[in-house]
Amino acid sequence: MSLLHCGIVAMVFLLVGSIQLRANQPARQIVLHAAPPMDRDSPQWGADIKLTLKPLAESPQAAEVMTRFFADEGYRVLRLPIYAMRPVDDPIYDQVIAMAKLAREIQPDVILFASVANGDGDQNNWLHHRHKFPPEMLGGDGDIYDLRLDVYARYLDAWIERLAAAGVALDWLGPFNEDNASARDYRRLREAMRADDTGELKVIGLETWALRHGVNTINRIAPEVDLLGSHFFDDREGKRAIPRAKWQDMWLKLVRRAKDQPIWFTEATRYREHEFDRIDETVAALERLLPALNAGVDGVIFYQTAPRIVNYANEPAGMKHSAFLALMESTREAKLRQVRHHGGDHFWATAFLQSSGVTVWHVVNSGAQAVSVRLEETGAVVRARHWSARSIDVDLDWADRSPEQLELPANSYTVITTAVPLS
Repeated sequence: MSLLHCGIVAMVFLLVGSIQLRANQPARQIVLHAAPPMDRDSPQWGADIKLTLKPLAESPQAAEVMTRFFADEGYRVLRLPIYAMRPVDDPIYDQVIAMAKLAREIQPDVILFASVANGDGDQNNWLHHRHKFPPEMLGGDGDIYDLRLDVYARYLDAWIERLAAAGVALDWLGPFNEDNASARDYRRLREAMRADDTGELKVIGLETWALRHGVNTINRIAPEVDLLGSHFFDDREGKRAIPRAKWQDMWLKLVRRAKDQPIWFTEATRYREHEFDRIDETVAALERLLPALNAGVDGVIFYQTAPRIVNYANEPAGMKHSAFLALMESTREAKLRQVRHHGGDHFWATAFLQSSGVTVWHVVNSGAQAVSVRLEETGAVVRARHWSARSIDVDLDWADRSPEQLELPANSYTVITTAVPLS
């Protein structure tokens, strides 16, 4: 007899961090409430290899990495580079074509998303703003960088045609990346491009460095593009950094202003490849993801998925990989249940109702103190699994703990699965 038919409520806890139950030190209690499921598709996930394509393409394990992403782990978008500083016939584009074809062989429905890169993919990967464009594309009347939009349009057409000649059909095009292009720039560029005439190529806009700027400009840009996206580097940088207490509100504003257009978190980051097993890096990345997911974004692209989550030798990045995979797997064929709480600005949560009927809650406590969490949906059976630098996937005995008041350690990530009994 199934768990649901028995009327048992099951909770599965995936804990990343050091579990310390402080019986003699009462923790602050946080109550989580999940709203009814929203009528929207489950979020999709994308892998980014824009500035790391060359070492991945040259790795003997490149096919294994791509198989992991697109066959085993459920990624649906591959973010590829456009190196505007390089001529269209540059040999590096052979590697772009090879990776695109490999992804499509593994997953025929993969979405190929080409985005102009802030680098040349090899010698200089720090070419931001106007420096990503060659001199012959500058000196025009574009609102952004005095860009010669007609010259840029011809380059993009030739680049797309080179891919098409090799049997690679592009799905999405991001002509601006962390560039504050105007609605006029998008409109004139599209009008000048032959590749956009068919209507099959979808243009993604915004991709702003700052989430706040995306919120402020989305209403102007949205009519000129097919999809919308934003980065989130003003979480702690810049003169107008968004306070932690406002992260959730800012993502909600962006999603609401997108209305019926798809909206993506197109560069989820805040983790580094050389710190695979550091819990603080894992938590730092996840606490920036959960507000976007809870707001209702349609998808998330992990920045530099190779090598930051899986390296070029197809070796997963310890706890970071397992934590992100737990998040991805729980959202498949699932509906968002937005979570409300009063946990403060170091506590983040969201939840997804899966097609099987269970709800999966994701909770990050990035504070320095443990907290006590109570779900408004009661539970009866508790199982815990623990990840740390020294021990991964270790079962913990929580049988004697009350599921209505569970303590989450400082600097931790928790996944809770609840199955509501049949009435």
